[in-house]
Amino acid sequence: MAKNSISQVLRVLLVEDEEHDAAAFRRAFKNKRIPVEVSHFEKAEKAIEALGVENPPFDVIVSDFNLPGINGLEMCKKIIGDGISIPIVILAGSGSEDVAVKALKAGVYDYLIKDQLGGYIELVPGVVHGAIQKHNDRIARKHAEEELKRAHDELEARVEQRTRQLTFEIESRKQAENKIREMARFPEESPSPMMRFAPGGAVSYANAASSPIMEDFGIKIGELAPEYWLNIFTDILGSGSTCEIEYGCQGKVFSLLIVPVLSEGYVNVYGRDVTEIKRAGKALLDAKEEAVLANRAKSEFLANISHELCTPLNAIIGFSDVISEQIFGPIGSDKYMEYVKDIHASGCRLMAVISDILDMSRIETGNLKYAPENVEIAPLVESCICLVLDRSRSAGVVISNKVSHDGLAINCDCRRFKQIVVNLLSNAVKFTPKGGSVEIGADILEKSGEIEITITDTGIGMAADDIDKAMTPFGQIDSTLARKYEGCGLGLPLAKKLAEIMGGALKLESSPEVGTTVRVRLPV
Repeated sequence: MAKNSISQVLRVLLVEDEEHDAAAFRRAFKNKRIPVEVSHFEKAEKAIEALGVENPPFDVIVSDFNLPGINGLEMCKKIIGDGISIPIVILAGSGSEDVAVKALKAGVYDYLIKDQLGGYIELVPGVVHGAIQKHNDRIARKHAEEELKRAHDELEARVEQRTRQLTFEIESRKQAENKIREMARFPEESPSPMMRFAPGGAVSYANAASSPIMEDFGIKIGELAPEYWLNIFTDILGSGSTCEIEYGCQGKVFSLLIVPVLSEGYVNVYGRDVTEIKRAGKALLDAKEEAVLANRAKSEFLANISHELCTPLNAIIGFSDVISEQIFGPIGSDKYMEYVKDIHASGCRLMAVISDILDMSRIETGNLKYAPENVEIAPLVESCICLVLDRSRSAGVVISNKVSHDGLAINCDCRRFKQIVVNLLSNAVKFTPKGGSVEIGADILEKSGEIEITITDTGIGMAADDIDKAMTPFGQIDSTLARKYEGCGLGLPLAKKLAEIMGGALKLESSPEVGTTVRVRLPV
């Protein structure tokens, strides 16, 4: 809505059906020496058409009330209703004051009553200028009100925004204060001792859990620590490093971590009650010592009982061998010969078991004799295969020797080396069904330079969960009394222990119904 500024030439839209009144209108401005440009229409419809533009080229409308067709009042209502912003002055006949009142109510700015003598004409310029001024004042007031409303709305928005900010800040501050109070309670609520010693050694803070230590020190808040501790604090502040000390008092043991705060010159002491840990540790050490003693007693018992069994066994094996060879003459019945051979075989098997038990006992007690020498591997492996060849043939298992005769040598105890290989070959043959095979090979590992002996079978294998059990002394995968395979469960554990004594290691890989591979790594 544009403000109507009075230009140098006053632009007037005059709606008057009487020509002499229109001429008188022009004379009134001429007499006042006011430059005016009058657009005269006799009918309201034509005047409305002239206004039908976005920015009408007029400063004011002056209209007679009595017009042919639409009267002046109806025209004014239509112009105002269409939202055209322009000041309007109505000319009403004498005795038509009620028309003027209606016009003012409808939005007309001013009116003039025509008199028969034409005296009203002299008032026209002043009334027109007054209407234009009122219109401009109204527009200015409306703009001011709009600006005031905009400023008010902006102020309310800023106040609302600031209120939200202040509310958020207040809430954040409350949360921070609650957090601070909560954190401040943390040391006091801690079940572990916490203390702070200020520069000079006086205790400035101690939580409730520190009471036993404070009582043992014989001090309260604000008093100096004992001289021994003052020296410790001085050393720690000088070195800048933390220190952990065990301190016993009132039947408890505390682990005290002393932390220097160099920038402030004080030390913090954080304690832990380790009384139960110390007791548990001592109990564990005692139990371990008892277990070691019990294991040693067991090993000594096995060694002693094995020695006691070896003497009669040697006699049984020796005499049964003499009888089976019939050195002193025939024994008569073939049935006796069969019994003697069974006695001899059973005695040899029992002697092998006792020998393994003795070796395991010697290993556990550290009394196993070990005499290394430099020997070739191929002959050793061949002699081991010979020892189990009869057993493999009886079982229908083929042993393949893949160890090459290229002079590959190793520094080891020949007897212990053969003991490892024979035990592993015997196991492989024992757990491989008829028609299966066992393969033994040897090679040098490139990375470590060690020699790796590999024994692979196509036997029954075992699950991954059973491998650990098989590697423990006397461990049996089939532990029932009616188990299918004989043995006391010492072959694999003994081979592993012997390999470790020789500076190597034994690793077992197995899958059920596929087979087992044992790898023995030994230093050259």
